[in-house]
Amino acid sequence: MLKSTLVQLFYSLSRKERNQLELFVHSPFHNQHQQVTALFHYLNALSTPSEKDLAKPAVFAHLFPGESYHDGKLRHVLSYLLKVMEDYITWQELQSRPVMPEFLLIDYYRNRNLEKSFHQHTAKVRKLQTTSPIRNQDYYLNNFHLNATLYHAVSERTPKEMDNLQQLTDNLDIFFIANKLQQAVSILTHQKLFQVAYQLPFLEETIQWIKRDQLTRIPIIAIYYNCYLLLTHKQDATHFRELKKNITEFGQHLSRVEKRDVYFNAINFCINQINRNKDEYFREVFSLYQLALAEEVLLENNILSPWTYKNIGTTGIRLEELEWVADFIKAYHPLVDEEYREDMYRYMQARLLMAHQDYESVIDKLQYFQTRDTFTNLDAKVLLIKAYYELGEFDLLEYVLNNFKQLLSRKKVLTYHKKNYSNFQKILGKIMNLPVGESAAKAKVVKQIREATILTEKEWLMEQLGE
Repeated sequence: MLKSTLVQLFYSLSRKERNQLELFVHSPFHNQHQQVTALFHYLNALSTPSEKDLAKPAVFAHLFPGESYHDGKLRHVLSYLLKVMEDYITWQELQSRPVMPEFLLIDYYRNRNLEKSFHQHTAKVRKLQTTSPIRNQDYYLNNFHLNATLYHAVSERTPKEMDNLQQLTDNLDIFFIANKLQQAVSILTHQKLFQVAYQLPFLEETIQWIKRDQLTRIPIIAIYYNCYLLLTHKQDATHFRELKKNITEFGQHLSRVEKRDVYFNAINFCINQINRNKDEYFREVFSLYQLALAEEVLLENNILSPWTYKNIGTTGIRLEELEWVADFIKAYHPLVDEEYREDMYRYMQARLLMAHQDYESVIDKLQYFQTRDTFTNLDAKVLLIKAYYELGEFDLLEYVLNNFKQLLSRKKVLTYHKKNYSNFQKILGKIMNLPVGESAAKAKVVKQIREATILTEKEWLMEQLGE
């Protein structure tokens, strides 16, 4: 097959992007090879390319009809097309970041001593910076670059007129502090998930710097400082409230990707609190999900993570927002990552049916359900077990419970989740085997459920005992 990099890159482009790329391919400035143009049109005509279509001999035969296959000759054409595509992507990225080409022009005019054009474009950058709502690290880095450029230009001519040194260093400091906090948040999150040790030099000094100079007055620092405190002061809800306030007041200063990361920091804090049996955070996290959906920040390349889709729907069902969830899972189903799209939709339909107590339909949806995601498979088994129990299908329930136990022993699952599923399976087994009328035995199981620190199905299990 053709080089995977080229193929993946080509078919990641939208139809509009491919139309623009076609202009590049036909431009003699970017491409002077007829076979590169032919290769572009060949790939562009394949709506759903097969392995046979992308086999090297087939592509070579299309580009060089009647010639014997020559791998080197084909590789040259592939490399040329990849280069044209990368030129196009570079151009496209520059169009989406208007300050960057301006800086290139400023440097050019300065080096050529074209003073009038130099000042025109520095003024243009100032205007772009002033009118943009974004006030993230890139904003302060651009300000630093602009002031550094002006500093060097002035110092070369009239050193006594240099008056922007303070602005220069202030912008660099803000850029450094905000980045340091952002990296600390990423590292602490990764460290928690994967137990990897990292060094964080100058972090403590940075924190002290923020406190001493009251730098949380700067929105980008306030946002990442509260994200950092959420991870280091896990039981203090003050920082969560501050971060929610930051999102409302300063969210417009962040790029879409940055805003998504900040939302997920707040959402993960809520999930951690829910895992500590603080159920009031279900409403908090649901509100955050709704806000993030309304601002369209949860999508990445117009794709919604299947686990985010699942978590949003599950939280809504937990809060009995059933009509909202029904609309949500239907509306966002086409945006879920294609690999998991139908499985997640089917699973969420089953969860909704469970909430409506339509247990037979739950069984129809999940009896033969399998997906590549381990947790969704286990969650589907929990739903199936609950549906069989509610219907009194105890023979089938016994079989599914044993199957669930074996699945847990085979799968590599993080300790918290394994404990949660195992607790559910063991306690339900005890409930099923409770002697009729044995209040002491029942009281013992009730006590075990109440004292369980890791048990997401606690409420349902208590209901089965009439509690």
